[in-house]
Amino acid sequence: MWSFFPTKSLTLTQAINARPEAVIAVLHDPQVFLSLGPYVSEVTPDTSDSSQFTITDSIPVIGSFRVKTTYKVSIEMHPDGFTGNSAAGVGTKTKSNFSAKAGKDDNTTEVTQNSMVTVSHFAPMYFERLYTYRWKLICRH
Repeated sequence: MWSFFPTKSLTLTQAINARPEAVIAVLHDPQVFLSLGPYVSEVTPDTSDSSQFTITDSIPVIGSFRVKTTYKVSIEMHPDGFTGNSAAGVGTKTKSNFSAKAGKDDNTTEVTQNSMVTVSHFAPMYFERLYTYRWKLICRH
């Protein structure tokens, strides 16, 4: 059956040149990790709940014209990373698990992102490009 809000899954795995402890430290610092998004302009922690954050994105639409959108993210830490859930406008929902494990040697880490994204029927390709771009940024840090 056709849905106006389809769900798309995305799994990305990358070996990076960094010690597992360093990568997990970044995954366990939501303020830093959430700021890595290419359109993130502000990350504000909830003062009453350390697992909740408000994120403001500044998204380019046409040329230098940008649209700001704000959404909430909740984070649940795991020994090897975290799971994040968000709900943004127009029915957009994400659930992403980021994890890290030792790679082939002491200075290599395998980082994996498993995401389920539910978006308006018109946006899946945009979100796939956004997640892939963000992934490349994460793997460079």
